[in-house]
Amino acid sequence: MKMIYHILYKNGTEEEFEMKVDEHNHKKIMELNNVIEICMREDESGCIHLGDGRTEGNFIRMSEVIRIKMEYKENEVRN
Repeated sequence: MKMIYHILYKNGTEEEFEMKVDEHNHKKIMELNNVIEICMREDESGCIHLGDGRTEGNFIRMSEVIRIKMEYKENEVRN
């Protein structure tokens, strides 16, 4: 499973980030989604981290973001 974040910044730049979701990080992903929702609803500033926390990651300043679309996808079965 994975979460895909489609981010639109105030300057018009769009980025897409994929994060693997498993039994080890599921709770953290749900907490991240909650923080994103609070920041967007309350027009709060803050910084989120998208990445695995070990080998890669991106810090995003929420004050620079206009929209975040979150998409949850199950693993696709390939024939």
